Amino acid sequence: MILAALFSQLYAQNPNFRFATTTTTNQVVDSIIAIGTATIPYVGTTSATVSKTICTLDNEYVSQETNYFINLNNLSLIPVSKKTYTYSINNILDTSITAKWDSTLSIFIDSLKSEYIYPVNDICIEKIYKINGSVWQLSDSIKTVTTYNSNQDATEKITFASRDGIWVDSIKEISQYDASFRLTEKIISLNNGSAWENFKKTVLTYNVDNKTASAILYDGDGVGWTLSTFSLNGIQATVNTTVHYSMINRTALPVIENAIEAVKTYPNPTVDGFYVNAGDSNVRVSVISVSGELLIEKEVTGTEYIRVNTIGKGTFLVKISSNGKSITKKLYVK
Repeated sequence: MILAALFSQLYAQNPNFRFATTTTTNQVVDSIIAIGTATIPYVGTTSATVSKTICTLDNEYVSQETNYFINLNNLSLIPVSKKTYTYSINNILDTSITAKWDSTLSIFIDSLKSEYIYPVNDICIEKIYKINGSVWQLSDSIKTVTTYNSNQDATEKITFASRDGIWVDSIKEISQYDASFRLTEKIISLNNGSAWENFKKTVLTYNVDNKTASAILYDGDGVGWTLSTFSLNGIQATVNTTVHYSMINRTALPVIENAIEAVKTYPNPTVDGFYVNAGDSNVRVSVISVSGELLIEKEVTGTEYIRVNTIGKGTFLVKISSNGKSITKKLYVK
């Protein structure tokens, strides 16, 4: 169960890219979690594969991923869960359905569904549904918001939990990429109510073929990092992961104009409102809820104060647009 939790946090959130086109084809083919030198029946004192995910690619993007445990007595695959992705006509991630393996019936049974909504170009809101009998019901307790960079790589993912009717950010994932657009590091942090604390970190190193990577997992203590270990047959073993990718070759997408990036918003967090400093530019400022509802829209030239004391507390999106370009920032209202 420990391995399943680690795996789902780090690798079962595929795809890492909003667009599933041939310019963003470094998709995961499969991921294998192995342990270090522990004494295991049948395998012996050697590194042993204990968990595996196999991804099905359709036109070079992931349409399904299946998670397995490894039976260490005979090395057979034991199904755990399956996730199926569907895409729009423009190859943009549209929905996903997660199913859990029922060992009694020997079938996968649907448990969760996600709908992905794009209120602005570089933001994705994931609405999560739970199955109730045969009916999907929208969860009123959890949702996620993902931010993408100019190359449409997911750079930040915030999971929100509902507390007394207010959406509060509880889990944060930060991803970094190298010059070849490859994921190199992912950090998961937990909100303790006043600050973000380190929880899990993965560092990926790519082999010369550019299609396999070795991932090292770390545990956070709130400040620093230590190598992830777990106990198997009384022995503390390290966790090693090998990730297999499809094509790595990609072409960078146009970057956002510097004039938009230079627009400043402050203070953040705020109680009553925030300033927008657009310099000499004329920009449109939109305040959007995490559900995608447009709350405020205003044209700004120079510096202007926008009041938000009527929209309630929580996390909101501020979209700044000019000349067909846009950038989105998060705004926290206390």
